[in-house]
Amino acid sequence: MGIQPEEFWKAYKAELMGIASAEAKQAYRSDFEWTPLAIGSAKRAIAKLGLKPQSEYFRLDLIGYESHGIHNWTLRVAFEHENRDHWTDELCKLCHVVADLRVLTSYWDFRTQDLDLYLKGCLNKVESQVRRYPSKWLFVFGPRCRSFEAKYPFVAYEYNGTELCQLPDDGALNPFNWPTGGK
Repeated sequence: MGIQPEEFWKAYKAELMGIASAEAKQAYRSDFEWTPLAIGSAKRAIAKLGLKPQSEYFRLDLIGYESHGIHNWTLRVAFEHENRDHWTDELCKLCHVVADLRVLTSYWDFRTQDLDLYLKGCLNKVESQVRRYPSKWLFVFGPRCRSFEAKYPFVAYEYNGTELCQLPDDGALNPFNWPTGGK
């Protein structure tokens, strides 16, 4: 039944690790420069998972679908990336999309507030919309730039409509550990 959250997270993480460089580390500090890198990594992950990627369809940053012929396809992945702190609007948007896996990537200042509690609170607010179209969810949060000195890695959560679980990870996806010199 489609792509699983952990499967997508591994593919997306591998693509992000593949761009790790001094240039990517610098781009991470700029919404304008980082967004195309993050979405490009998701696009390559979707393709490697055997789906066809399409940007800005349904006004989503990216979708991944299986084609069954002309005008006949199945939406497997709906992907939204938000650099700003207002990612809850993207959460609401994804609630109204029918896809096997809905993915929201954003950023968090891990020094300020407990992400688990905040995310659970946001999901409780949109609980009826989340359950309207049953599917799997994946939430990926990287460290907000202002928490750079804290050196937090990306974290990922799976949500099945009732339970939020942090996915196991080795903490390797950490932009603070990317090279500082040239490629």
